[in-house]
Amino acid sequence: MNDLVEFLKARIDEDEQIAKGASPPPWHEDGMAIRAGARPYAASITDTLVVRHTWPQESAHIIRHDPARALRDVAFKREILSAYQALAVSDDTTRWHAGELFAMEAVIRSMAAIYQ
Repeated sequence: MNDLVEFLKARIDEDEQIAKGASPPPWHEDGMAIRAGARPYAASITDTLVVRHTWPQESAHIIRHDPARALRDVAFKREILSAYQALAVSDDTTRWHAGELFAMEAVIRSMAAIYQ
């Protein structure tokens, strides 16, 4: 299970770096384009072109998964990993703990499956 946790940590770190490198939120539609907030190094520009042309369904998907949401997702996944790791090192030997650990391992495997 440790290999799976390390795999997930690496993927989550990659997700974070990609989100931090993207144009800042908020993202919004502008006709058939998608625009984002101004980049810090381009203070004279009010917003940044993210996608030049897209279909409405694609726009909705892209905007819904902007960097702010991606970073919230990263934080959520790290909380799950932290909770699992706390359970995994616990000295508790009760059946309740064993069931909880089993359930968290299933969650960790499901999270990893997203990246494969």
